[in-house]
Amino acid sequence: AALLGVFTVFSRALRAHLRFEAEVLFPQMDGPFAGQRTTSRSLRREQGPIRDLLRDIERGLSRPDRQGVLGNLKELASAISLHHAKAQESLGLSRTACVAFSDNACFFAGRKRTGP
Repeated sequence: AALLGVFTVFSRALRAHLRFEAEVLFPQMDGPFAGQRTTSRSLRREQGPIRDLLRDIERGLSRPDRQGVLGNLKELASAISLHHAKAQESLGLSRTACVAFSDNACFFAGRKRTGP
């Protein structure tokens, strides 16, 4: 139960980050950055499988045998790593600049930053 609780906190934070991307970051990418680099289309597509993995891991952790959880965690780590690298490349920004861009996007959208 403790492991499921910890993962649930992580899952909520990651889902908040994905919502931020969809609501704030992607619309900005499709505006001023359109045509210069990859638009948000492929990044948007990656969000579905990430959400599916989160759901599958939560279900697996709630079962006594926890079957398949380790494989799903490894797959999730790979998916997140690829998604992050692609987002940085699409924006042409360093990790530090990505965080600053996210902070500014939240400010201009009138929101508090909710995730990494």
